[in-house]
Amino acid sequence: NVAANNAGGFYVGSNESLIMSGGVIEANEASNNGGAIYSNQGTIQLSNTAYIPAGTPEKNVVYLYGTSVLTIQNTLNPPDGSGGIVAQITPQTYADNKPVLSGTSALLNDNCNKFTVTKDPADTAISYWEINSSGELEKHSKYAMVGDTVCEDLTSLKNAIKSATGDITVVLGNSITATDIGKYNSTGTIAEKIKNSTADTI
Repeated sequence: NVAANNAGGFYVGSNESLIMSGGVIEANEASNNGGAIYSNQGTIQLSNTAYIPAGTPEKNVVYLYGTSVLTIQNTLNPPDGSGGIVAQITPQTYADNKPVLSGTSALLNDNCNKFTVTKDPADTAISYWEINSSGELEKHSKYAMVGDTVCEDLTSLKNAIKSATGDITVVLGNSITATDIGKYNSTGTIAEKIKNSTADTI
């Protein structure tokens, strides 16, 4: 289904409930928000084999308006081929410690990694959001990026720059230490690449 505004699949208002203990909500999209589900302070309960694949591109997502959350009723078991992911969540606003899941402490701890979070359009390419074991949003930063290449550590950062051709943009994450940068600057071949790139400093 394709919605001209919001809620391609389901709209769940403040006095409404959606209880999903299995089955699949898929292949929906909306011109604005909530391709799969748009929750406007409604009650949404997920359990067992409930599955809401975002699809490619990511359109079949769950939009949480205001303080809306998804409630986990018991252990979620997405199907084979899902990568262990039940659904992708798009919050109306992004903030550290904002609740997006509810349930017992044990259920949140065991199921929080079964959800992904849509990238915040206001973030840089290096930033991303996850859901922590308390069911809350948590912002993270990749180690570094060289162009579109994600670097997980100093070695992969060096290798990405060495293999790059032409102008390159290097973006450093918050986890890079002063010691790392010192090591990085002391390597002549890498320093030469930086010198000829669009990045001013490293």
